[in-house]
Amino acid sequence: MGKAGKYIKSIFRGDFLTAIKADRNIPFILYVFVLVILYITLNLLIEKSMTIRQENDRIIEELRIDYTQKSLELVSIDTRSKVKEMLEKTGSDLEEPRQAPVKIEDNRK
Repeated sequence: MGKAGKYIKSIFRGDFLTAIKADRNIPFILYVFVLVILYITLNLLIEKSMTIRQENDRIIEELRIDYTQKSLELVSIDTRSKVKEMLEKTGSDLEEPRQAPVKIEDNRK
């Protein structure tokens, strides 16, 4: 196991840290480690919230399309010919009035 094996054992035991006098910088190394973990965590949370927002935007767009379709259907039902056609399809015996409506006045006062 020559010199290479010795270096590998030194790395696994952590002896290389004392050899390069890194023990003085352990608080700084821990600080950098915490910052890196915080950075990764924040990026993951932001990515998750962006994914949720994109999904919500997609759902809102679908609902907007549905709303537009429903409002167009209601507007088309409002026409007199469409109402007559619907009544004929259901077999109703209602007919279109032949005279204009008249106002009924209450003379009992």
